[in-house]
Amino acid sequence: MIFHFFLDRCFDGGIGKPNFDLSVKFFGVMVGLSMESSEIDWIQLGLQLLGGLALFLLGMEELTASLRAVAGGHLKKFLAKATKNRFLALVSGTVVTAAAQSSSITTVLLVGFCSVGLLSLSNSVGIILGANLGSTVTAQIIAFNVTQWGLLLVAIGFAMRLIKQREKVRYVGGLLLGLGLIFFGMELMSEATRPLRDYQPFVDLMAEMTNPAFGILCGLLFTALVQSSAAATGLTIVLATEGFLSLPGAIAVVLGSNVGTCVTALMAAVGQPRIALRVAMIHVLFNVGGVLIWLPFLPYLADIALWMTNLFSPGSGDDVGRAVANAHTVFNFINAFLFLGFTGLLVSLVEKMIPERDKDRRINRFLDDYYLSEPETALGQVRAEVVDFLQTVSGLHRDLSQAIGEKNEKRIREFDGADDEIDRRQEDLLRFLGRLAEKRLTGLQQAQSNSFVGIVNQIENLGDLLDHVFQGLGIDLLELESGMSDETSRLLLQLTDGVQEVFARGIEAVRHPTSETKKEVVDQERGVRQLVREAKDSLSTRLANRDDERLRIFRIEVDMIECQSRVAHILAEIAREIRLEKGA
Repeated sequence: MIFHFFLDRCFDGGIGKPNFDLSVKFFGVMVGLSMESSEIDWIQLGLQLLGGLALFLLGMEELTASLRAVAGGHLKKFLAKATKNRFLALVSGTVVTAAAQSSSITTVLLVGFCSVGLLSLSNSVGIILGANLGSTVTAQIIAFNVTQWGLLLVAIGFAMRLIKQREKVRYVGGLLLGLGLIFFGMELMSEATRPLRDYQPFVDLMAEMTNPAFGILCGLLFTALVQSSAAATGLTIVLATEGFLSLPGAIAVVLGSNVGTCVTALMAAVGQPRIALRVAMIHVLFNVGGVLIWLPFLPYLADIALWMTNLFSPGSGDDVGRAVANAHTVFNFINAFLFLGFTGLLVSLVEKMIPERDKDRRINRFLDDYYLSEPETALGQVRAEVVDFLQTVSGLHRDLSQAIGEKNEKRIREFDGADDEIDRRQEDLLRFLGRLAEKRLTGLQQAQSNSFVGIVNQIENLGDLLDHVFQGLGIDLLELESGMSDETSRLLLQLTDGVQEVFARGIEAVRHPTSETKKEVVDQERGVRQLVREAKDSLSTRLANRDDERLRIFRIEVDMIECQSRVAHILAEIAREIRLEKGA
């Protein structure tokens, strides 16, 4: 009765002949499931298929995490340097994504560079297109017919993971473990589908995948469901290899998975930094546009894929899995170079679709949970935030010193509560670093994170010193009739310039941590200490035969000089706290 009701709805609703046929096929499968359950163990089939898919996804996660740990820092540096023109950007996006086995890692790196001003959206388009091309390497790996070695790779990888003393060996072990799980998961899914070869309703349903629109829709929905285009591609290769899917039908499903992964990425980008939303939209335009372009030419794409398969592996024309992977590569390769010529148009379109919001009013403008998925990028964002934090405190020191030197009471009192904002920034940074510590970090990344915790606390100490001590001394000085002498004002101005130079060197050391930049901070702080000694000597020579008020002024002046010295000392401690990047 339900079946007849559905048929009536199909005709009344005007679904149309193609969809009606597909509906009949679908319900045929459902009816067949109940009629032929005695012939096929559906529970066992379902468990094996889902278990294989779970192992496949777990393997992809392990493989990506291990590759990221081994090469994360190098990939970031490579991506930052190889963006001089659109073609280099395309190559860099391809290489980084292929090496990391994750286009999402490339995207997060890209968003991080754009957010700190290292890269414009226009320059990033080539990297985005390259990321799509690089992701096809996953399909090529999956297409290798080495599933029988899956458990061996799992065993070797797990054994290497047990070697605690060698971090690199453990990560290589994780890489092999991930590959093994991928291949073993593929084998389980392949075995699970074999009983369906003689199950006519399912065979008929798979035959409908030759309808490109239906195949694309299935690929899109499955990818959205499992949140992994690699899993969709892997299952498609299994079905094609087992003979359930024709090559054009399998290609349609893979193209649908391309659209599915970028649509889910766009949905995930909602509420994230604006640049993340724009990057996701470029992904959508590229993949949807590419699918629409190729839709009428899928048979030709299948022919090209078969030709490539025979070209690189003579006599392997029946290797449908490899042909599917090759079609995926050809699709993204041609589309990448096609869309590369329309970079300006893509950027203009995306900027109109997603206009800039009002200037971000957040105190910590470089921090967002979006970056936590890629620890190397998250640390880069923390570095940018710490640099900005230090620049803010440097400005506070400069302006407060000038106001005290000018004896400008109004300006001095404007700094009341300046430490409150510094405290909030410290809390936000420490909270972000705490969430980052929950991620899977390498030893170097953990050391850098710990280093930033120490630096942030030292910057907060600077805020306390300037707000609670230095400003208070300025107000105390204003309450005395005589005020600071011209000579002391000159000495304090000289000290301010010296400390500002330490700030500048300290900011540079945080931004570009090397042994040389760290040493420059310490050397500059020694120069400030020399100025402090000279200033104290000068005050001491002018102390003789002074009245009580002059003695009070003297104490305030000495405290001010000492305060400048403490600021420089904290900056030197920050430099010592900085953890060098590998090879710096």
